[in-house]
Amino acid sequence: GRGKGPKDLNFTTFKEKEQGKRKNTLLLLVVVKCFSFFLVLFPFSLNVVKFKSFGPFPLPWKSPIMGYETESIYKSLRSTLDELGYHQALSFDSLYLVKALVADLIQTTQSLKHYKELSQKTLSKCNELEVGLQPYKEDNARLVQECNRLHKKLIAQKDNHEDAQKELKFKLRQSESEKESLEFNTGELTARLADVEKECLKKNQRIHELQNVILKRHPHRNLTSSKSTWGGKGDSAVTFESKLKASTSLDSTVHLLKQADSNTKALRGEVKELQQRLDNKEYVIDNLQTKLNTRNTEITRLTSLLEGGRPVAAVIQDHTGDTVTHPTCIQSQMFCTCNDKPAAAQAQGCRFTCLEQRNSQLEKKLKECLRRQHDAMQHALRLSDKNKMLEVRLKSVEQSKDSEKASKDMTELQNKISSLTKLIEDLRKENQNQQNQGRYTSTKTKTSFTTSKSERESVQLREKVEDYKILEKDLMSEIDRLERENTLQKTYITELEYKLLQCLNSKEDLERAVKVKDALRRDAKEQGGGGGTVTSTTCDTEHRFEGLIKERDHYQKEYAFIVDKLTAIPLRTHTVSRELPLNNLSNLILERDEYQRQSESLQHVSDNRSDTVHCELKRRLSDQGQEISHLKHKYRLLEQEYADMSSLKTKYKFLEEEYRREKAGFTSSRQEPFTRDEETDMSARRRGGSPNIGTGVDLDTYLNLQEERDRLYASNVKLQEEKAELLSRLKRVQIDACSMNEDRIRSLESERCHLISKQTELNSRLGELEEENRGLKRKLYVHENELSEERNSLNSIRRVQEQTDQALLSFRKTHDNLESQIRELKDQNCRLDAEKDSLVTQVESLREDNARMRSCMMSLDGQKDSILMTLDSKIDLISRLERDMCSKDSKIEQLEDRIAKFKTTVDETLNLNKRTERELKLANSEVERLKVELNN
Repeated sequence: GRGKGPKDLNFTTFKEKEQGKRKNTLLLLVVVKCFSFFLVLFPFSLNVVKFKSFGPFPLPWKSPIMGYETESIYKSLRSTLDELGYHQALSFDSLYLVKALVADLIQTTQSLKHYKELSQKTLSKCNELEVGLQPYKEDNARLVQECNRLHKKLIAQKDNHEDAQKELKFKLRQSESEKESLEFNTGELTARLADVEKECLKKNQRIHELQNVILKRHPHRNLTSSKSTWGGKGDSAVTFESKLKASTSLDSTVHLLKQADSNTKALRGEVKELQQRLDNKEYVIDNLQTKLNTRNTEITRLTSLLEGGRPVAAVIQDHTGDTVTHPTCIQSQMFCTCNDKPAAAQAQGCRFTCLEQRNSQLEKKLKECLRRQHDAMQHALRLSDKNKMLEVRLKSVEQSKDSEKASKDMTELQNKISSLTKLIEDLRKENQNQQNQGRYTSTKTKTSFTTSKSERESVQLREKVEDYKILEKDLMSEIDRLERENTLQKTYITELEYKLLQCLNSKEDLERAVKVKDALRRDAKEQGGGGGTVTSTTCDTEHRFEGLIKERDHYQKEYAFIVDKLTAIPLRTHTVSRELPLNNLSNLILERDEYQRQSESLQHVSDNRSDTVHCELKRRLSDQGQEISHLKHKYRLLEQEYADMSSLKTKYKFLEEEYRREKAGFTSSRQEPFTRDEETDMSARRRGGSPNIGTGVDLDTYLNLQEERDRLYASNVKLQEEKAELLSRLKRVQIDACSMNEDRIRSLESERCHLISKQTELNSRLGELEEENRGLKRKLYVHENELSEERNSLNSIRRVQEQTDQALLSFRKTHDNLESQIRELKDQNCRLDAEKDSLVTQVESLREDNARMRSCMMSLDGQKDSILMTLDSKIDLISRLERDMCSKDSKIEQLEDRIAKFKTTVDETLNLNKRTERELKLANSEVERLKVELNN
C-alpha cells in the first residue's frame, strides 16, 4: 500500500469542509424553525392585545371542566413560562398548544446552542486547515515529480548493480576457465618433461651401447688386410652419421607430433572461447529480460497512479448518503430536491456538471490512450511475425548463395532509405510549417475553444512527427540488420569454399599415400630376389610401414573429427590452419585473422560508409588465404617427400642392421676355421709333414668361404654407395625445401609490411570517420535542443490552455458566432488528415521493426502527462471548491445577520406582547371593578 501523500491530505481537508457546510445548513434549518414558531405566536399575541384591559387575566382554577391533570399541567406550564420570562395570561383553550410550543422552543434553543458551538469549532478548524493547505497544494506536483524521478533512479541503480554482478560473475568464470586451462597445461608440461627425461635416459644408454660396440670392434681391425677392412673407421663413421641423421628424423617427427598437439590445444582454446561468448550472450539476454520486466512493472505503477483520485459522484454520495440522479444538481443536491434550491445552488450545480463533463472527457482520453497502447502491442506482434518471415527469407538467401543479388538488394535498400530520409525531412519541414500556422491561428482567434482546437491539431502533428521519427529509427535498424546478414552470408560462403579446399587436399594426400605405398611394395618386390635374409628384412619394413600408415590414418581421422566439430559451430568466419608446422606461417595466419577482425570493427564503426575499402581488404585477405592454402599444399608435398625419404631411411636402417647381423655371424664362423687351420699347420710342421696331407676337404671349404666373403664385400660396397647417393639426395631436397620456405617467408613478410601500411591508412580513415561521427553527434545535440524548445513551447501552450479553460464560461455567448469558424477548422483538419493518411500509406511499408521501446516510452510519457493533467484538474477543482466555501461562508454570515434582525424583531414583538398583557390586566381589573360596582 501507498503512504498518505499530499493528495490524500487535500481530500481529508475537503471532507472536513463539507462536514462544516452540513452543520451550517442544519443551523439554518433550526433558525428557520424558530422563525416559523415566532410567526405562529405573533398572531396569537395580536389577538390578545385587542382586549386593551389593564387588569390580570382571570385564572381558571375553579372551572368545573378542569380536572386534576389539567391543573397540574397548567401549574407546570405557568412556572416554565415564568422562568422563561413570559408573564402573559394563559387560557385553557390554548393550554396543550402552548405546552407543545414551549417544548419545541426549549428543544430548538438547546439544539441552537449546541450547533453554534459546533459551527464555531468547525470554522476554527477550517481556518487552520486552510492555512496549512496552501503549501500542500504547492508541493503536490513537485513531490509527485520527485517521487517518479527517485523511482527512476532506483531502477537505474538496480540495473547497474545487476550489470556489475553479472560482469563479475562472467569474469569469475573466465578466471576459473583460465585456471583450468593453466592446470591442464601444467599437467601436460610435467608429463612431457617426464617423457623427455625418459627419452634422454634411453638415448644415453644407446650412446653407451654404441660406444661399447665400437670398442669391441676396434681390436679386430689388424687381423685382416687393408683391402678387407669392412669394419674400419670409415664404415663406423658412416654408420654413426646415419644413426645421427635417423635420430634427427625422429626428432622432426616428434616435433611434428608436438605441433599437432599444440594445434589441438589451440582448437580446444577456440572451443572454450566460443563457449564463453555463448555464455556472455545468454547473460546479456537475461539482463535485457530483467530490464524489460522492470520496465513493465514501472508502466503498471504509472497506470495505477491514474486511479489515485476519487470521482465526484463518490464525494457526493459521502455527503448525501444517496445517489444523485439529477444531471444539473450533482454537487448542489444536499438535503432537498432541485426544485426547492435557490439560484446560487443551481449555478453551483451547473459548475459541477461542467466539471463532470471535463472528467468524462479525460476518461475518454485515457481510454483512447489505452486503446492506442493495445494497438501498439498488436503492431509489435505483427512486426515480430514479419521479422520471422524475413529470417526465413534470409535463410533461403543463404542457401542460394546469391551474394551478388544480396549486394544489389543492399544498394536498392540504401537508395530507398536515402529517399525515405528525404521524405522524412520534407515531412518535418511541412510539420514545422503547420505548427507555425497553428500558432498563428491560435494567436489570431484569442478564444478558448479555437485555442484548444489548434492545440489538439498541434498535438496530433507532434504525434505524427514522433511516429515518423520512430519509422526512421526502424529503417536504420533494418538497414543494420540486413548488412549484418549480408556479412554472415559472405562468411558462410567463405567457410564453404574453405571446406571444399580441405576436402580436395585430403583427397590428394590419400592419393599420394597410396602411391607411396605402391612404390614401396614395388621396391620390396625388386629387392626380394637378393637372398632370404633381404626378403625377411623387407617384410619387417613393410609391416612397420603399414603400422605407421595406420597411425597416420588414425591421426588424420582425429583431425577430421576435430575439424567437423569446429565447423559445426555457427557464424565462424575463418578457421585457423591446423597442419602448418612452421611458426612463421602460423604467425602470418594469426595476423590475417587480426586484420580481418580490424576490418569487421571498422565496418561497424564507419556505419556502411567505407564499403570499397572493406571490399579491397576482404579481397586481399581472400587472396592471402588462397596463397596460404597454396603454401600448405606445397608444404604437404614436401612433407610427403620427406616421409618417403624417412621411410627409405628406415628401410635402409633395417637392411643395414640385418647386414650387420649376417656379417657378425660370418666373422665368427670365419675365425674358427682359420684358427683350426693354423693349429693343424703348426702341428704338421712340428712333425715334419706338409700341411695339405689328409686335409683336402678343409682347403675347399676355406676357398668357398673366401669367395663368399668377397661376394659379400662387393654387395656391402654397393649398399654403401646407394646409401651415400640417398643421403646426398636427401640433403639436396632439404636444402631446396628450406630455400623455398625462406623465399616464401620473405615474400609473406613483405606482404605483411604492405598490410601494416594499409592498416595505418585504415586507421587514418577510421579517425576521419570518428570525426564525422562527432559532427553527427553535434547535429544530434542541435536537434535535441530544438526538440526541448518545442517542448517548452508545448508547455506554454498548455498554460494558455489552462487560462482559456478558466475564461471559457465568459465566452459562451460568442459560441454561435464561432461555430462557423469551427466548421472551417474542421474542414482544414479533415484535409490535413487526408494528406497525412496519404503520407502514412506511403511510409507504412517501411514501418516494421522498431516501435517497441519507443512506443513504451511514449505511452509512459502520455500517462505521465495525463497524470499531471488530472492533478492539475484536481487542484483546480479544490481551488473552486474553496471559492464555493468562501461564498457559502459569506452567505452564512448574511443569514446570521438576518437571524440577528429577526431576534430584534422578536424582542420588539415580545415587548409589544408584554405591553398588551399589561393593558389586558388593567382592563380585567377595571372589568372586575365594574362588576363589583354593578353588583353593589
